[in-house]
Amino acid sequence: MPAINDHMKILELEDRHVLHYKGQKDDRTWTGEQKIDLNHFFGDTNGFFDAWKGGYADKSKEEAVEPEYESEIHFAEPKLKAKMLEDDGTTWRERQGIFLYKYFNLKDGTLDYKGPIKPPPPP
Repeated sequence: MPAINDHMKILELEDRHVLHYKGQKDDRTWTGEQKIDLNHFFGDTNGFFDAWKGGYADKSKEEAVEPEYESEIHFAEPKLKAKMLEDDGTTWRERQGIFLYKYFNLKDGTLDYKGPIKPPPPP
């Protein structure tokens, strides 16, 4: 999966789920400020990020999008991080995250959702 770290500038995470960013276009110039609501793409299952449903912000705190090392190719990729509330409604899981490059491509400077990367677990 291609890296997006060199082609995206994270500006802020508004209201815990709206990412403001600039993307590098095909002509190597930068877009103006753009935004995308990550709450539409990521949810949670018992306190863990879930790419098969939206709504994570309803049960999260300490949200941020920060670069994080994953490999030599993906050395500083944007990662959505948060503490997530378990289904019992009282227990908070440790801060965790989900890498954006696994779910989004940058097309001419704009984040383009490519969907979940694995089938949902059986019910």
